[in-house]
Amino acid sequence: MRILYLAALCSCLSAQEPTTAQPAPRAWTNVSTLSFVATDGNAQGQTLGFANEYGYKWSLSTLSLKASAVRANSTVVTRSATGTSLDDAVVNEQRITTTTAEMFGVGGRLDHRLKEKDRYYGFVAANWERNRPAGLDSKTSAILGSGRIWADSDATKFRTDLGVGWSHERPVVIPDGFKTSYGTANLNSQLKQKIGTTTLYTMDLAVSDNLSDTQDWQGALKQGLTVSISKRLALKVGYDLLYRNRPNKIAVEVFTTGLPPVSLGTVAIPAKKTDSVATTSLVVTF
Repeated sequence: MRILYLAALCSCLSAQEPTTAQPAPRAWTNVSTLSFVATDGNAQGQTLGFANEYGYKWSLSTLSLKASAVRANSTVVTRSATGTSLDDAVVNEQRITTTTAEMFGVGGRLDHRLKEKDRYYGFVAANWERNRPAGLDSKTSAILGSGRIWADSDATKFRTDLGVGWSHERPVVIPDGFKTSYGTANLNSQLKQKIGTTTLYTMDLAVSDNLSDTQDWQGALKQGLTVSISKRLALKVGYDLLYRNRPNKIAVEVFTTGLPPVSLGTVAIPAKKTDSVATTSLVVTF
């Protein structure tokens, strides 16, 4: 009988579903994006793109830290030959490597709401960037402002905010009378839209106006389409547009028209107002 009682008790215990404690949601996230293209042989070139975004969430606050870099080098191969005849010609090869793109940026932002599920929030942000081919050696900026969350569902997240800030800028070529420090008015907008279960569209818009010179305004539109491969890996196609209404100046070397050409020095000309960056990257989520 004791054996029967023990068997019945074991069967009752095995029929009950085990209760396991659910792990608490992780407070931090980290997403890295990497793209690399290299050519060698008759043509040489390297393009490296990297971005990383770290986020941490509290009950009412969110911290975001971002870093990005794009660098492209190209090598021009020039061949010539010398000799007394075609049969004894000696081929000479010259390779000149130039940097065709160099964009770096780091930044941080802290958002805070006064209570849970509040649509309004305040934020502080700081950024540093460099784009030497566009005439910008370095720029440091800080922003303080507030905004509103218009949509916050699993499928759609959309917010806009306004702020005032301060910028310290150092161009590659500093023109006469250039004001390196100035106040700014800033507009930001962010959209995240899920398409199906594996695709995410993101859009970030940032517009900044120089309060000392309202014609000196700039904007950045960054778009991305990410398709998940697994829980940790995804493929992303991105397209960024950078515009500055009054661009920095770049130095161009001037040569004489005679042979051999002689350098006369450099002149400063405005860079193009618009830069665009298209990327195809592998995304790793930690």
